[in-house]
Amino acid sequence: MKKKFDEFVQKLFLKALECNIQAIGITDYFVIDGYKRIKECYLECPAKMETLFPNEEIRKQVEKIYIFPNIEVRLNTFVGEKANAVNYHIIFSDSLSAQIIEENFLHRLTFQQDAGDDKPLTKYNIEEYGKSIRENNGNKGSDFLIGLKHVTVSSENILEILRSNAFGGKYFITVPVDEDLSAISWKGRDYSSRKNIYQQCHFYMTSNAGTASWALANVEKEERIREFGSIKPCIWGSDAHEYKRMFKPADNKYCWIKAEPTFDGLRQILYEPEARVCIQKEVPDSKKDYLVIDSVEIVHDDFFKQVIPLNSGLNTIIGGRSSGKSILLGCIARLCGSEKMIKEQNQEYDSYIDDIVSKSALYWKDGLEPQKRKIDFFPQGYIIDFASKNKGENQRKELIEPLLREEQQYCDGLDVLQDFYSTHTGILHTQYSRFCVLRQECRELKEKLDGYGSKAGIESEIHKIENQIKALRETMTDKLDEAQEKLFEAQKLEIATLEYQIEKANEDIRRLQFPSVRDVFSDVALDIDGVSESVMVLVDDAFKAVVDTSSKEWILRLDGIIGELKDKVTVARNSINSIKSDSNFVKAERLFEKNKEYQDLSKSLSEEQGKMKLIIDTGQILTDKIIQTGQCLQELVDKHVEFYQKDKEFCDMVNMQHGDISITARLTFKSEIYQGLVESYFHGRAKNNYGIFDYHFTDLQTYKKHIKTVMNNLLCEKCQYTLKRSTTIDKVAEELITQNFFSIEYDIQYQGDNLNSMSEGKKSFVILRLLLDFSKNNYPILIDQPEDDLDNRAIYHELVQYLRDKKGVRQIILVTHNPNIVVGADAEEVIVANQNGIHNENPESKKFCYRTGALEESFNNEKQECILYQYGIREHVCEILEGGKDAFRIREQKYNLSE
Repeated sequence: MKKKFDEFVQKLFLKALECNIQAIGITDYFVIDGYKRIKECYLECPAKMETLFPNEEIRKQVEKIYIFPNIEVRLNTFVGEKANAVNYHIIFSDSLSAQIIEENFLHRLTFQQDAGDDKPLTKYNIEEYGKSIRENNGNKGSDFLIGLKHVTVSSENILEILRSNAFGGKYFITVPVDEDLSAISWKGRDYSSRKNIYQQCHFYMTSNAGTASWALANVEKEERIREFGSIKPCIWGSDAHEYKRMFKPADNKYCWIKAEPTFDGLRQILYEPEARVCIQKEVPDSKKDYLVIDSVEIVHDDFFKQVIPLNSGLNTIIGGRSSGKSILLGCIARLCGSEKMIKEQNQEYDSYIDDIVSKSALYWKDGLEPQKRKIDFFPQGYIIDFASKNKGENQRKELIEPLLREEQQYCDGLDVLQDFYSTHTGILHTQYSRFCVLRQECRELKEKLDGYGSKAGIESEIHKIENQIKALRETMTDKLDEAQEKLFEAQKLEIATLEYQIEKANEDIRRLQFPSVRDVFSDVALDIDGVSESVMVLVDDAFKAVVDTSSKEWILRLDGIIGELKDKVTVARNSINSIKSDSNFVKAERLFEKNKEYQDLSKSLSEEQGKMKLIIDTGQILTDKIIQTGQCLQELVDKHVEFYQKDKEFCDMVNMQHGDISITARLTFKSEIYQGLVESYFHGRAKNNYGIFDYHFTDLQTYKKHIKTVMNNLLCEKCQYTLKRSTTIDKVAEELITQNFFSIEYDIQYQGDNLNSMSEGKKSFVILRLLLDFSKNNYPILIDQPEDDLDNRAIYHELVQYLRDKKGVRQIILVTHNPNIVVGADAEEVIVANQNGIHNENPESKKFCYRTGALEESFNNEKQECILYQYGIREHVCEILEGGKDAFRIREQKYNLSE
């Protein structure tokens, strides 16, 4: 029998190691023999352990497995449709010896044998009871086993004993729940009995998802607490009665408890029934190993050399003033590659951090390099700096736009805007240059037109000469008839027109042969931001090939146009020669050449007619140029307001929502920039400037009208405004038309309130949530004392709940001196920092030292020399953090728990 139990113990623990089991409940029926034997004859017997587990490493792992006694009894209460007896489990703390449990609990329980007196629940009495049943009913088996099958006890008797001082806070009651409590009727005849039993339980034993959800009472907590006394978590085990089922629960529904493998660790599921226990196949923590910092090793003369492990959930660093809390966080941030200042405006502090990390190391959970990876690090005061009232819209953009870029549609929208800004301003400058060229051409044409003389005067002179020629012809004996004379006049006009066309064509040919026209592609450059170098090489090659092809095509087509113009010149000259050789033209020329007066008059007439033609042609060209100039100015205004239109399109698109926080965009007129430009260039006291100084934006159409009016008044023949002496009209006009006076601003709302209307503390909390909630990254989060940026109400009611939610998806490491964050947010790991001093000694008297542990770790051992090891984590929290005891009390009473 002894050898068989040795085999059982060996298989039990080796299988536990194989399945990575950290805690085992040893269940005994009405006794504690199994637990007692394993504890006293094996785990507390080094020689025996060495025999069963000769490998020292395995033996040490076995000894770390936490075992606890679970005594199962049968109640004399029957519930359910089949009136089944209730199996009642009492889990005891391992701090109680088996002897105390046996003598002060089991032997004080009583059971009723037949209709006789109550008997103590001892092995002897159970055996006697079994013997009586066997003799009366003929049951087979040992008397003890028969007795066990028939013994029942009352829950009242159990509770009376457990509530004595000997067991206070050292037991848990649970019952198996085989039915879905969310689906059963609570109005049956056994309602009172069933309710009474479930009220007594600390937790239920079930893997039924419906029951687990019902027990947590997510939407009716207060009502459930009133009816059943507290919120009940659910636990589950393999309930193995044979080796092959050992540590293999049905349907692989493993019970995962997030706590130290101790009795107090198990107690945590009562305080955090939703967060600390989970029944499922896979490990509840779904974070990727490459996104979790596993540990940090600080190596420096000021520090006790140690590797500080980190939890994948919430890690809080606490300690007294100047104990090295922020130093540790800063070292972790710097080792991850953060270049942010650890302490604002304190270069000496940052240099100290750099000195520490030069020999220190950080390890990621995946065990791979590189050490430096992305994190979200918020140094002390970083968040309040964003929230402070003196921060402008540019800082708001720095906060919001990186978050927008994580959404593809907004990223594309911002890229389109950036490309538009960079190209559109250049387009406006080019367009304004074109306007200036057209305006200058208009001036030159007007000067040329003025140089030709008065149109009315030339018309009068032509009329006078024509009369003189007419009178002279009437006196001539040898003359042309009327038809020949008309033909000759038409021929002269045609020759004058053709000569003008030749002159114009030659001028066009000359201009088209300018290098600036022929080499137009030589200055074309390509500038693309954000494209990788290797891709840019390919893009450059492709662009050069297109430019080369286009340049050749351009020259070819340009030469074709020049060839066509030369052909027109040749045709025109041929036409002139043809006219001059015509018999009528030759006769008329010969006839009028003999008459000197006629020749002079005819020459004068031709000259004046030429001037008139120039005036008419130049006037038409001027009219066309004026129209082009006006159109160019209108295009400038139209293109200028495209700033508004493009920005408005983007604003209308932006609508990001995450829970109760939303981000929207709106377009605003940058009146301060507009007024700054006006005040820089325009005299403020001049009455003719009042209209431009008094402008206030209302809508796009009135703005467009205003800009056009200002540009017209600036650029008309005589400027309608009074400018400062150092200012030129072109400088003002170009800056005005190329400047974007509109700005995209972002509105942040939290629970219906605009960020601008919030207190600084609430702003900071909302900004923290923005930075984390709207980011798709799951990098570790490092925060230094967030409570410095927030008010107390925000800390407890909002930040704490937020941290509880966020730590499930991202590793969080934060420095804090607020117990509500440590305890209220249920930190998975607490790191206690200490600076060496009198009564605060560190190992090796090093200046800084750290110790880590779970919230539930509790002990007092003042024999230890080092302060960090004199107390458990709970005691350190209560000692270091003001209000620590209250924080634990609030946590432990929130579900109305009582022993």
